[in-house]
Amino acid sequence: MEKISKLVVLHGNIYNENWRNQFKELAEETVFYDDNPIGDEEVISRLKDADATITYWTIINKNVFDSCPNLKYVGLAQTGFNTIDLETASEKDAVVTNVPIYGTDTVAEFVMGQLLACCRKTVQLDKTIRGGKFFDNTLRGKDLNGKTMGVIGYGKIGSRIGEIAKAFKMKVVYWDKEKLPAEREKGAEYRELTDLLKESDFISINLLLNEETKGLINQERLALMKPEAIIVNAARGPIIDETALIEALKEKRIGGAALDVFETEPLSPDSPLLNLDNILLSAHHAWYSDGAIERLNTTVLENLKNYLAGNVTNKVNP
Repeated sequence: MEKISKLVVLHGNIYNENWRNQFKELAEETVFYDDNPIGDEEVISRLKDADATITYWTIINKNVFDSCPNLKYVGLAQTGFNTIDLETASEKDAVVTNVPIYGTDTVAEFVMGQLLACCRKTVQLDKTIRGGKFFDNTLRGKDLNGKTMGVIGYGKIGSRIGEIAKAFKMKVVYWDKEKLPAEREKGAEYRELTDLLKESDFISINLLLNEETKGLINQERLALMKPEAIIVNAARGPIIDETALIEALKEKRIGGAALDVFETEPLSPDSPLLNLDNILLSAHHAWYSDGAIERLNTTVLENLKNYLAGNVTNKVNP
């Protein structure tokens, strides 16, 4: 099998020595970076001589492709591909691959865990007892049983969230581009987006980011939510209008939120989100578990091997 001249692995911190050695076997030279490059200039400085790269959330746009003429393979260690200029990649005869399935249960479990943490005020309770107060009667939780779970995007992850929610004896409603066949609904009920927002006590966003979904949850739609409703986003940050969400949370027009993704990443240290007491924040951890990493890395490596063998798998650009 032919080797790559130079392979650059970004976000190399998710690969242990075993995985690193397997990447090294596929290239004459392999470089690992453990931190995320910020801005085009830093991305270009790392990829300027690279023939291939493995990346997670680094933005590779037209400027990067134009400045890195040797770059002919981009292996995404994720499902979403909105960070890559696919049109330019194709113009440059570069192949972009992703990992379609690796964390369905992982992300669904995380979403429900964040929802439970919000409802039962887990973080606040921990801080209370560490602060020397054994019981705080102001930290009363919310039950899930009997409440309505609204799932926006009812694909593999969304439908798995629906299944888990039903195990909590919740009513599950969903919105997607179209009503799904009954066997794929798994007991959930279809709603128009407007109706879902009005009806749901809890909402989970599970969509890919594109022109249609960017800003989908805007000021107008946030205003439809119940005053006590909680929204969870572990999909992509720009799906929610962050400014509108901040205002809704500040004014207590909705009950709360849990965000694992943001409009701009990494999150700025002066972001207003950090000053809100009705939001739970995490940084792209929904997918991050031992099992998911194993499945993810296996597919990333297989995609690269297949590319070298001339049998491209999981290609996402035209």
